[in-house]
Amino acid sequence: MPSKRSNASAVASIPGSNGPRLANSAIQSLWIVAASLCFAMMGVFVKLASEHVALSELLFYRGATTAAVTAMVLHARGEGIRTSRFGLHAVRGITGFVALAMFFEAMKELPLGTAVALNYTSPVHMAALSAWTIPRRKRLFKDECLDRMIFVGQGSLRRAVIEYMNHYHAERNHQGLENRLIHLPTAVTAQSGAVHRHARLGGTLNFYYRNAA
Repeated sequence: MPSKRSNASAVASIPGSNGPRLANSAIQSLWIVAASLCFAMMGVFVKLASEHVALSELLFYRGATTAAVTAMVLHARGEGIRTSRFGLHAVRGITGFVALAMFFEAMKELPLGTAVALNYTSPVHMAALSAWTIPRRKRLFKDECLDRMIFVGQGSLRRAVIEYMNHYHAERNHQGLENRLIHLPTAVTAQSGAVHRHARLGGTLNFYYRNAA
C-alpha cells in the first residue's frame, strides 16, 4: 500500500495539481513586486541624476547598461540575437526609446510623485489602442473570458487560457466556417436526442451537444 508521502509526491507531480502552480504564482508575484521596486528606484535615481547630467547622457548609459547585461545573459544561455521579426523589434525599440526619453524628461521637470502618477495612465492608452492592434482571437478571449472572471495569481490565468483555447478550437462555432466547429468531434454529431452541456471555467464557457448513437 503506498505511503502518504508517495501519494503526496504523485499528486504534486500531476500537471493539473495546484501545489506547483501556487508555488510558481507566489514566486512570480515576488518578481512583480521586485520589478516595481526597481522601477521606483530608477525614477528616484533619474530625478537625482538629472540635476547634474544631461538627458542624452542618462539615455546613453541606460541603453549601454541594458545592452551589456543582455549580451551577458545571452552568452550564458548560448543564445543569439538573430530574429525573424526584425521589423517588429525595430518598431518596439524606437517607441521604447522615445517613451523613455519623454519619461526621463518628465522626471526631471515634474515633481516625482506627479510624474509617477501620470505614468500610471498607460492602461487607459493601452485599452484605446487595443481596439485595432489586438488580433480578433485575443479580443474574443477578452470579451468571452477575461472580462467575466477575477484571477488570483498566474495559475488561474494560465488555466483560463488553456480552457479557452480548447473551447475555441473544439467547441466554439465560427462565423467564418459557416457556424461550424474548427475540429468537429465524431462522437457528438447526432441531430436528435437529449442535449448535453459541457461547461468550462464554472460555466463561463459552454458547449451544447448530442451524443451520437
